Amino acid sequence: MDFSNQEQLISKSRKEYQRLQSADQQVRSLFYRKAMIGGLLAGVLTLLFMGFGGFYITGDQAVVGFAKYIILAAVLGILLYQLKIASAEGQTFKRGIVVGMLASAVAAVTTAVGSILVNSIGQGDAVTIYPYFQAANNEVISTFTLAGVSLFEGLVAGMILTFIWLQILKDRSRAK
Repeated sequence: MDFSNQEQLISKSRKEYQRLQSADQQVRSLFYRKAMIGGLLAGVLTLLFMGFGGFYITGDQAVVGFAKYIILAAVLGILLYQLKIASAEGQTFKRGIVVGMLASAVAAVTTAVGSILVNSIGQGDAVTIYPYFQAANNEVISTFTLAGVSLFEGLVAGMILTFIWLQILKDRSRAK
């Protein structure tokens, strides 16, 4: 038996494995950065709709509130499509869930913080929804309550949209 050839083969295999792991980690890091930037972009674009009366799907222009989902869906679709192209077959779903969750979380936090900033202009009432809420219940809704609802709504909507996109883009082979 020639042990030197076996040791060289083992050494070569280890180096190749480490090279592949390093390349895989670089691809993941790239998409995590893209997810954070995309989530920030979606959150900022969503904040632009906050001035409209229909941001929280209240009042006469409820379709304006639907626009925030379209923005988030577009950002997630672009990110997940790029991820599918860059991923090995059968690995898109696992990585896609993480990328979608990260982008959705960043967008939700950005929207919630922006909601606090925009709504704190008033007297402690949530100015973007106050007229509708007061007319319905004759009570005041807190700015922080509205921000919390926006955060939860963004996380849930983002994960649902991520799952929908991953089903549309899924590989035909089994996950590895």
